[in-house]
Order: sequence, then structure tokens, then C-alpha cells
Amino acid sequence: MNNAVDFIQTLIDKIEDNLDQEISIKELADSFRVSQWHFQRLFKALVGDSLSAYIKGRRLNSGANLLLTSQLGINDIAYRLGFLSHEAFTLSFEHKFGLSPQEFRLQHPNVSYKDKPNVNQALLEHLPYGMTKQPHIELRQATVIVGYQTSVPSPFIKNENHCLSIYPSWKQIIKHRDQIQHHVQGTFYGLTHSESGDFTEQEIDYIAGVPVTRLGSYPEAAVVHHLPEQLVATFDVYVAKLDSTERTIDYIYGYWLANSDYERGLGDDYEVFEHVKDFSNPDELKSKYVIPIRKRKG
Repeated sequence: MNNAVDFIQTLIDKIEDNLDQEISIKELADSFRVSQWHFQRLFKALVGDSLSAYIKGRRLNSGANLLLTSQLGINDIAYRLGFLSHEAFTLSFEHKFGLSPQEFRLQHPNVSYKDKPNVNQALLEHLPYGMTKQPHIELRQATVIVGYQTSVPSPFIKNENHCLSIYPSWKQIIKHRDQIQHHVQGTFYGLTHSESGDFTEQEIDYIAGVPVTRLGSYPEAAVVHHLPEQLVATFDVYVAKLDSTERTIDYIYGYWLANSDYERGLGDDYEVFEHVKDFSNPDELKSKYVIPIRKRKG
């Protein structure tokens, strides 16, 4: 964990000194000897923001400071901070501060800038309430999922609440699950799939579905997804709410993987809901968060 914290802290310091430079996620991940996917998960867990959103936010904060403390023109500030045009800078600035750069400079508002975060062990003091800190390690058998797919923004490109994005998929699977032949009663899967494998797409696929004992008939609009037999770590999440799941993910990628004998394997993370009787009361739902793993080398 200390190595991860030190690395991310060094990275943050480097970003602060090079806000005008193009940041390559691939090069950063390679320097840490992990996949781009794992690197971005680790960064988000420890910093609380995706790398792209963090860099953009810091650039905008720097731009606001330059507007108030320098005589640089707006175009000069935009290009200095890596924005490709005056328009791109203005749109992003207005979205963050509610004022155009010119209005911001003229009005000189009293804005509290979010300081550069110092990464520390605070994550460990805020472990997710109601989850098992140590997962169950098992060889999970291959599973066929039939469900409904929708596109959602990549969590590493945009910081957005995905509840509204994934709602159509869940609405469809709850409505049509009885039309899926051989489905396992009371069990549902929610999984996010990246075609590239590293979640660098602007949009990725989310599937809400049910496992089937064998593939039979299913609605035309449904899709089939295969989960291979693989070694996994399964974490119990006792309160199935978005913040509990998100904090579980932060714990896994910000602490558990760094301190375990395993590294992330290939494949999708997914959430499993079992023995579901009623989806209308989230407080009564329990879920398992599952990640593919493999024994750490060396």
C-alpha cells in the first residue's frame, strides 16, 4: 500500500508541475507495471477522481488562478493549460465555475479552490460499512448471462452517477426475465464490459442479466454474455446501494489488491444479487462484488 500511495503522490506532484503537457495513461500504467485498467482503478480509489477528470479539474483551477493573478489573455491561458481552443476552455470553465473566463476575471468572485490532494492512509479509516474486508477466493465455474445491454460513460473518462444510465437495462431484465428460458430464479448480474479491456473508450457496455443453466430461448432484444471459468475474489456487500458498492471497489483497488498475494486477472468485474425477492427495497438487497484474480508472480 505504501508503494502505491507514494507512487500516486509522486504522480500528482508531477501532474501539478506539467499541467500544460499531454498525459499518456498508457505510459503511466507501464511505469507502474500494471494494466491501464488497474492503474486507473488504483488512481481513482486513492484520489477519489478519475485521472482524466482530475487533470481537467486541476487545469481549470489553475486557469481560474491565472485569470485573477496574471495579465495573460484567455487564449494564452487556454493553450498554456493544454486546451486545444478558446471555445473548449470556455465551455469547460463555464461548466465548472458558472461564469465565462471573461466574466470570472471581471467579477473576481470569491472562489475556494480545491487544493491538490495529499494521498494518505485515510482510505483505510473509511472502509466500506457492512462488507467483508477479506474476500472468498474460489474457482468460479463458467456462467452464461442473458440480459439487456446499454451504453454508459466510462468511469475513467467521466465522473458521473450511472444510476440513470443503467436503469433501462435493469427495468428490462426485471420485466422480461420470465421470458428467458432456464434462468436461475432470484439471481441477477450487473456487469460492465470494455471491448478494449482497459476502459479507455468514451462509452462502455453495461449488462443487467440473469444466469441460465443452459442457453434456450430469450427475447430478441436481449444479449448473451459468457463469463469463463476463472479464479475470483468475492466480496460481500451487505447494503446494496451505489455508495456501498463504490466504496467496496475503492477498498479492493486502493488497498486489498496491493496487500494481497493476488493481482487482477483478465476479464470483467461484476456484481451478483442472489435470493432476490423484491427489487423495490434496496435496503434489503445483498450483493457480491466479484473480480478476476491470479496469483502474484514472485
